[in-house]
Amino acid sequence: MQNQKYFSWKRQLVVAICTFLFIGLLYFLIPGYRWAVEEIGFRNLNLVNKIEEKRKSENLPPLNVHEKRAFKIEGYYYLQLLNTSTPQDAVILLPPRSVTHGTRHEFVNSSEWVAYFIYPRLCIGYDERFKNPELYSKVTHVAIVNGWGYEFLKYPIEKKEEEAVLPIEKPKQ
Repeated sequence: MQNQKYFSWKRQLVVAICTFLFIGLLYFLIPGYRWAVEEIGFRNLNLVNKIEEKRKSENLPPLNVHEKRAFKIEGYYYLQLLNTSTPQDAVILLPPRSVTHGTRHEFVNSSEWVAYFIYPRLCIGYDERFKNPELYSKVTHVAIVNGWGYEFLKYPIEKKEEEAVLPIEKPKQ
């Protein structure tokens, strides 16, 4: 009986060491694991601690979900603009990667990423227009980013903003 407990303990230790080595190997060999540990684990923890310190030092109330997301996701307020400026059945044309690359709207060209935040609205990236022509033909709104997108509107605009969300057809007054 005593021997069995000893072997059980040894076996658990060996399994734990092997698991630790396997996870370490994944961390070094697969960039996605490294990103998950560094970005999601450590960076998020540091960000949460900084936000909480600032909140306590300035005697602010706890943040709601939208305020927390705004700290983490650089273009979050623009995603909220997409929600508030379009009806739920809208299909939004997103700018190409060349327009958003290196800006605070880095991922606004990715329809899969944006769709998570704007559901039930649909979206399609300009770069994806040939992959999904059926959805592209149903576009009702254009996401204006860095001045891109005004050429798709079927009406003139007097004051062109850097960021906006506008319907393709002129709104009925």
